[in-house]
Amino acid sequence: MTNPFRCLLCRPRPKEKKDVTKTQSPAQGPREFINPNPFESEAAFEAVKAHMANVGRDHPERFKAVVRLGAFEAARHWLEVNYPPPHIIETLGLCPVPIPLDNKKIQDVRPGDAIIPTSDTQVYMVVGQREDGDVGVVAMKMVVVPPFDANSEGGLSMPKAGQYADTPEMKTAENAFLMFLRGAYEMEQLKSGCTAIIAMGVDMSIIEFTPAEGMEEFPDGIDAVMRKVLGLGEEESAAVRKRIKERNAN
Repeated sequence: MTNPFRCLLCRPRPKEKKDVTKTQSPAQGPREFINPNPFESEAAFEAVKAHMANVGRDHPERFKAVVRLGAFEAARHWLEVNYPPPHIIETLGLCPVPIPLDNKKIQDVRPGDAIIPTSDTQVYMVVGQREDGDVGVVAMKMVVVPPFDANSEGGLSMPKAGQYADTPEMKTAENAFLMFLRGAYEMEQLKSGCTAIIAMGVDMSIIEFTPAEGMEEFPDGIDAVMRKVLGLGEEESAAVRKRIKERNAN
């Protein structure tokens, strides 16, 4: 199976002049991330792919619902794998910032303009111990389900690896997430910078958010390792749910 992250995660950061007045970078998540492969075998993957092709042809609305739910569940699973307990992962809900479909600037969006429906977005927060020793937000992730494409048979098709990597659509999603994070910081819901993760289709952008600088790529780059991960054990999952419940009660 092709690793859909390689084209985006391993981009070298453009050279730039160092600004000695820049604030110190916030604590980071791991620089090496795991790309979980949930399939037992290539045959299992091909079977699911064939089944979804049939659903996309014969039941388009069902196809959309399945893909949307799958994108959200896969995003949370990715976070559970890369930020295991004692990290706490919370679902914050829909992204309130409009994501235009015509590459229009977000601030220029008006009622009636074509945008990603808010129901096709989801935002997650990861809380854990930061490098400075404090407990706080170490990562934020936004999932965007892009518009569905029709295939040659007239049905809907799954997004392809690399389809949104380094595209204007991904950049627009990054800008929307940046606006969301800056708003959270200004309202003191976010105390400092964190790792920012944007997933669109099967592509992903992982960058660094700092309140002063906005979005920047990691200086040393990022690598993704494909690994078979079928899911958290029941004991680990129960521990995560218990921590979330306790935190929400405080």
